[in-house]
Amino acid sequence: METARSIALEKDFKDDIFQRVFQEPREEIMDDYVEFIPNAGACLATVNVLTEAGGVRWMVRENPHAPGDTGWLIMSSLDTSEYLDNPANSKVCNFNTVCMIEPALIGIWNFPVGSDLQIVRDAKRISVVDTPTGRIIPSEEFFVPPAWQRR
Repeated sequence: METARSIALEKDFKDDIFQRVFQEPREEIMDDYVEFIPNAGACLATVNVLTEAGGVRWMVRENPHAPGDTGWLIMSSLDTSEYLDNPANSKVCNFNTVCMIEPALIGIWNFPVGSDLQIVRDAKRISVVDTPTGRIIPSEEFFVPPAWQRR
C-alpha cells in the first residue's frame, strides 16, 4: 500500500535521477519541453545522448516492449559495446526529449521496426544514412509532424 511518505520518496527519487541525468532541475527542463510529435511515445536513449556528452549518432528501431514504447534506441558517437552493455547507461524518455537534443530525429519517428540508421555530419550538412546499405535517406521519406504539414 502506498503512503504519502512512499509517494513523496518516489517523487524525490525520480527528481534526483532526473537531476543527475540532465544536470538541471526537472522543473527547468520540463518548462522548456517542446512537443514536436503529439503522443510520440517513449524510447531508450543513452546517458551520453541525454546529457549531450556525445552527439546523437546511431538509431535502431526494435519491436516495442510495452504500450507507448516506440522501439527506438538512440545512441551517441561515444557509446561503445561495453558502455551499451551496462543498463545504467540507458534511460527511458519521451521521443520528443531526444528530438529537442537532435532535431534530425523528428524525421525518423515513423520509420519501420528494423530500421538501423546513423547521423553523418560533414561540413555542408547533416544526413541520415541507412547503416546496412550506406544509402542517404532523402528528405521526402522523413516524417513531418502534423502541425508542420502544408495544407
